[in-house]
Amino acid sequence: MLDLRYLIISLLLTATAVMRATEMNVSPGSLESAVGDDRDNVTTLTLTGAVNAADLHFICTSMPSLETLDLSGVTVEAYNGKTLVANRGDFPSSTLPAYILSGLNASTVILPEGITAIGDGAMMGAAVKSLEIPASVTSIGDNAFCGCNGLTSVTVPVTVAEVGRGIFSSCLNLKTVIYGPADIPASAFAGCVSLASVEMSSDLRSIGSEAFRQCVSLSYFDYGSSLVTVGDFAFSHSGLEEAVLSACSRLSYICLLYTSDAADDK
Repeated sequence: MLDLRYLIISLLLTATAVMRATEMNVSPGSLESAVGDDRDNVTTLTLTGAVNAADLHFICTSMPSLETLDLSGVTVEAYNGKTLVANRGDFPSSTLPAYILSGLNASTVILPEGITAIGDGAMMGAAVKSLEIPASVTSIGDNAFCGCNGLTSVTVPVTVAEVGRGIFSSCLNLKTVIYGPADIPASAFAGCVSLASVEMSSDLRSIGSEAFRQCVSLSYFDYGSSLVTVGDFAFSHSGLEEAVLSACSRLSYICLLYTSDAADDK
C-alpha cells in the first residue's frame, strides 16, 4: 500500500512538471485549443510558428500561473474578428497589438523578434521585470509599458523612430534605461521614482514636456551636444539640482526646466 502511494505521488509530480514547461508550434487562433485543460498550470510557455491577437489575449486572460513567456520564435499575424480589448477587434500583422498583454502576470517576457511595432498600452501594468525591445521595432505607441511596476531595466534600440507619450510612465521600480531614439516623448518616464541611470543616444534631439517629472532618484543627466528642444517641466520634481547645457550648441528652445519643488510652484 505504501509503495502504491509513493507511485501515485511520483506520477503526479511528473505530470505537474510536464505541465509547468510547455513548448508549442502553433498557427493563428489555435493556441486555446492546443493548451486545453492545462491552461491553469503552465508556468513557462515557449511558442514557435504564428499567433494573432486572439492567441495573445488568451495568454493574458486565461493562463494565471504563467511566469515566463517566450514569443521570440513566432510571427504575429493580422486579426479581424470579435472584440478583444478596448473595443477593438481589428489588429495589424507584425505588431504587438494595443492593450493585448495589459496586466499580464508573467515576470519574464521575450518579445517576437520580427515585430515592427508595439501598440498603445500593449503591456500596460504587466508584471514583467526586465525588457529588451527587438531591433526590428520602429514604432512604440502611447503608454505601451506604463505602470509596469516590476520593471527594473529596459533597453530601447536606436531603430525605434516613433515613440508615443508616457511609454514608461509610473514604472515605480524602473532603475536603469538604455535609450537609443533621438527624441524622448512627453511624460516618457514621468513618475519613475526609482530611475537613477539613463544612458542616452549621442544624437539626443528633444526632451518632451514632463518627460522626467517626479524622477526623484535621477541626480545626473547627460544632455549630449545635439539637443535642440526641452519641453515644459521636463525635469520638474526630479533629483537634478543643475542642468549643464553648455555643450548643447544647437539648443534653440527651452521652456520651464524646473527641478525643485519651489521652482515648480512658481
